[in-house]
Amino acid sequence: CAYELDVALVEGPPHDERIDSRTWREEELICIAAPDHPLANREDVAIDDLKFHPWVLREEGSGTREVVENALAPYGLPPQQSLEIGGAEGVKQAVAAGLGIAIVSREAAADQIALGKLSWLRVTEIEIRRPFYVLHLRSRPTSPAAKAFEKLL
Repeated sequence: CAYELDVALVEGPPHDERIDSRTWREEELICIAAPDHPLANREDVAIDDLKFHPWVLREEGSGTREVVENALAPYGLPPQQSLEIGGAEGVKQAVAAGLGIAIVSREAAADQIALGKLSWLRVTEIEIRRPFYVLHLRSRPTSPAAKAFEKLL
């Protein structure tokens, strides 16, 4: 049985000419730390301050990791030696346990920040946003159901 996909929502641009894409929305990525981390109570954090702390990163191949590494590379971050964990939830748990700092989706961390389980480090020199895309195959017309779905977005 073959399955066909009318529309897809993804976090990175497609690298295939057979796929048509448009930006759907953007998401802010923020730096987080455990509430008892030395940087946690500062009003503003300089990006250079982040160089002296261990990092928790998403797994190799993660779209989030790619966005974070590209944004931080000009500043010499993240350091080569970092803890690597698969999945955003695992990253947040490692940060809450004090294993390092990380950059994650603001939406994904909002509940833990509100509950005091994570702290938002407001890094002054950098703002990281990642786009999400709506994808269609160029070779097929968009179905009525897919058009209706997109209107809901």
